[in-house]
Amino acid sequence: MKRRGHGEGTVYQRADGRWVGAVTVPSAGGTRKRHAVYGHTQAEAIAKLRKVQASVTAGTPVTDQRRTVGSYLVWYADSVLPTPNMKASTATQYASVIDSYLIPHIGKVRLARLSPAHIHDLQTALGRRGLSPNSIRYARAVLSGALRHAERLDLVTRNVVRLVDPPRRTAAKTSDALSLADARKLLKATRGHRLEALFTVALAIGLRRGEALALRWSRVDLDAKTVTIDGTLKRRPGGGLYVDTAKTRASSGTVPLPYTCVTALVQHRRRQAEERLLAGEHWRDEGFVFTTPLGAPIDGSNALKLFYKLCADAEIERRRFQALRHSAATLMWEQGVPLDVISSTLRHSGLAVTKDIYVAFRPSVMRTGADAMDRALAEGS
Repeated sequence: MKRRGHGEGTVYQRADGRWVGAVTVPSAGGTRKRHAVYGHTQAEAIAKLRKVQASVTAGTPVTDQRRTVGSYLVWYADSVLPTPNMKASTATQYASVIDSYLIPHIGKVRLARLSPAHIHDLQTALGRRGLSPNSIRYARAVLSGALRHAERLDLVTRNVVRLVDPPRRTAAKTSDALSLADARKLLKATRGHRLEALFTVALAIGLRRGEALALRWSRVDLDAKTVTIDGTLKRRPGGGLYVDTAKTRASSGTVPLPYTCVTALVQHRRRQAEERLLAGEHWRDEGFVFTTPLGAPIDGSNALKLFYKLCADAEIERRRFQALRHSAATLMWEQGVPLDVISSTLRHSGLAVTKDIYVAFRPSVMRTGADAMDRALAEGS
């Protein structure tokens, strides 16, 4: 073994003939740890050792060639997330993607050796697991964010996710929008139900499920016929419901209520007051508009189950709760409501979102365009 000066490390040859260079370097938390590099020749080991020492001198992290993608992602999820501009709920989703999709497929790969081929294989594997292209793109985004951070720490030399084309986006599913006839059937099926107002409001102004369930009476002005949406009800990973901030900045806003909704909410408030008297000291006074019979917020999964039952009662095809939002946009469009008004009601970030994603042009509506051209052209003949 060749001994070197203090801080210069050591270089020696193992019994198997490989050369090892070792030096003690600063580690996380102010501690120090021994870092080793390997080479087939003494010169190769010395060159790698000098590179490590140069990193220490420059104050940059020393890349551990043995560190795996899995160990790095675990550290990233625990120590970096959430980033300053990230909501805690988003960080939780990222951690779930890391645990469920990334670590099982590329966790054992050494971080320094992660290549575009690994990313391609990851996307293929996730596709075979049944993930949609959009879900795979989301997993890619999580990994790319983690690798951007690794780049800043000089743990990797490049973000290999950027070198692989993502799967093509799938179009948003908006074909589940209710026809006017089916919308009326659904509302008829809800008549008299204790949560009739929930579905009336969600359908009339296109509320997302979490937005509707997070609604509090303090945000409802029945005199002005308006409602302010500024939160969404979510479930914590460990259990329990909480109100998170709105999905995006554009998602918050005050929108006018149709008279149908005002009537439904007046009846709902009267019914809720009766339930409060019956519950007595067991009532949870948290101010939610839509609650259990004891005043607690309603779990989203339970609201969805009820929606499925109401679809069956109305004898219409079962849909996602999100279909009510799609229906609101499409039905308003079919009633001649201007696109900018629809966009404002649904609180979209721009008209393109409303037009390209939410408004379904049904054949009957497109027929009106052809009929209008017939009338216009016939006038001059």
